[in-house]
Amino acid sequence: MMDFHVNSFVVALGHRYLASQLGFYLPDHPSVFRFETSGQMVSQYEGWDTPLKFMGKNAIVISESTEQVPAELKSAFESFCFVTKVINPNQANSYYFVYLAEN
Repeated sequence: MMDFHVNSFVVALGHRYLASQLGFYLPDHPSVFRFETSGQMVSQYEGWDTPLKFMGKNAIVISESTEQVPAELKSAFESFCFVTKVINPNQANSYYFVYLAEN
């Protein structure tokens, strides 16, 4: 498996608050991007760099719901799989769903 710290980025699905919280609370405060299915810029988290910057990199994708991940996002990677669910520390009856997207 590849070194995720060096060769990965974080993508949040859902509300922009999730992207904000991940960027603030994750160690090293990584850049967090938000995937917006409409293609519109609705917050600063949709402001991705050029796609070429992400070629060959892995993504940790985090969602607040079990809704299916958008096909457009899945198809951007060679593989896309569910990893685990994590309890939301702010809501004990709520979870974050974590996916690994490679290359």
